[in-house]
Amino acid sequence: MSGRRPAKRRQTHEASSSQGFDQQRFISQEVESYHNERLLSRAMVRKRGIQGVDVIAQRRYWEEFVNAPGVANKTLVLEFYANLRFTDQQRHTVMVRGKNINFSARTINSLFGTPSIDTPGEVQEFLEDHPPLDTICDLICRENPQWMLSRLNEPIHFPRTTLTFAADNWLRFVSARLLPSSHTSEVTGERAIMIYAILTDVPFDIGHFLHRSILKSANGGLTMGLYHPSLITALYARAGLERQPGDELLQPDSMIRADRRPPRQAGAPVQPRQRQAPPAPGLELQQQQHFSYQQQWWALWADQMNIPMSSRPHYPPNEPGEPPPNMGDD
Repeated sequence: MSGRRPAKRRQTHEASSSQGFDQQRFISQEVESYHNERLLSRAMVRKRGIQGVDVIAQRRYWEEFVNAPGVANKTLVLEFYANLRFTDQQRHTVMVRGKNINFSARTINSLFGTPSIDTPGEVQEFLEDHPPLDTICDLICRENPQWMLSRLNEPIHFPRTTLTFAADNWLRFVSARLLPSSHTSEVTGERAIMIYAILTDVPFDIGHFLHRSILKSANGGLTMGLYHPSLITALYARAGLERQPGDELLQPDSMIRADRRPPRQAGAPVQPRQRQAPPAPGLELQQQQHFSYQQQWWALWADQMNIPMSSRPHYPPNEPGEPPPNMGDD
């Protein structure tokens, strides 16, 4: 009959369609497009549980933080990062599915029971003004590490097998919970500094560090992983947002045990890359501009050829800009 009223579900769908985007999940059409066209292709870096770091964890009140992470809601995490990308990042909340998700440093510390620290020399300052790498390696390495150098003669990483047993345990922790990565066979400079900071009792505000890490992940390029999915899922639960039918779950990686360190393999010694003369003034900028041009050219060509994102060349992500140092304190 022509006078029959359409079903309520259909009315709701049509109202949503008239707005052009899913208002329940996203704050704007631009956010939904970013989620569907770009964010879905980014990898999610899962957290792993840690064993063998109890003494320092107790001293720092990190007992809850080092526990095995819970299951993550991948669908919600993607919506969180999509909306965060287009939210004023001076704020510490993100609107998702009608709920304000608070991810401030204070909230994260409250979730884990970790202390808020407001003293000079906190780890963020230490990462920017740290001792020489030789001094750091004297503490965390059993022998002089053989650094792999960049084309600009900057230290990149060294083999994990050079670490002391204690430092190796903390590498697992850093790579699983603070600077998430599935690649732990090599130790980057940043991870070496972080391990040194933990072992030497540098003040460490977990909430502040994770808040800034979430912002950096949100602002990163397509090749940068989406960090801390279990934490973000826990923040959803704290806000009273429940899983909906169709949400995809993400299991955390299995527990990492300190007694499962892979044996050191015998073989030819790693030959360090010899330092070269520093580049001429302005050459580094020219190299960066040339590489950026190549990336843009390949992206345009791939778009013209309709090549899917999974089949395109992946470049190391550009380091996103650092959030302001006082961000996340509220």
